[in-house]
Amino acid sequence: VGLVQGGFAKAKRREIDDTTVRRCDVIGINSIQQAIQDEQGDVYDPVQKGIIRWEDLVEIGDLLAGKKPGRARPEQITLFKNNAGQGVADVALAGLALKKAEEKGLGQVLEF
Repeated sequence: VGLVQGGFAKAKRREIDDTTVRRCDVIGINSIQQAIQDEQGDVYDPVQKGIIRWEDLVEIGDLLAGKKPGRARPEQITLFKNNAGQGVADVALAGLALKKAEEKGLGQVLEF
């Protein structure tokens, strides 16, 4: 099961309850620092309650770069919290798309 949550990234606003957070095996996020700075309720509150720890969260850039693991087994529940409009996800996705295109010999290199 994979959950994607966009919505509110403001302090004390929540769309995901503690039970759901507790059941997730992997929780991905755009930016941990942004969640801390803004006290974003969907992750900040569960951390304050001891349900999860900041180090349990996986930033999307680290996941896509292979620095941190994602889902290891099909039965695991994942949650991705799209918490920042900083373009982090766009850059990470572009990097992955470039890598896949290079592996398949697609595209054209442009010199600048």
